[in-house]
Amino acid sequence: NSGSTHANAIGSPKATNENEKETSPEDEFTEKEIAEAFRSFDLDKNTYVGAAEIKHVLLSIGERPTDEEVDEMIRMADKNGDGQVAFDEFYRMITGGRDPPAGLGSA
Repeated sequence: NSGSTHANAIGSPKATNENEKETSPEDEFTEKEIAEAFRSFDLDKNTYVGAAEIKHVLLSIGERPTDEEVDEMIRMADKNGDGQVAFDEFYRMITGGRDPPAGLGSA
């Protein structure tokens, strides 16, 4: 816990602004940003994101995920169990369960 104490000692703006704690992650992205993020992972443009695509994108930004870590990422979002992430699953994961607006994830 010394890391969190150190962060508070530094006095980051978020740590000192009580109102910031009221903002949840699902409020941080616009619908357009969520759709663009999904498209950046959907390398073959089939409207699904699979393990190979996630691993490729993460490797391209310098991350070195294990296959198990990538599989866990898929499992976190893959609500229908098909082994890949559809746009609606991705959107719900990012927004804390909200349904995407009609047509937003269309190609």
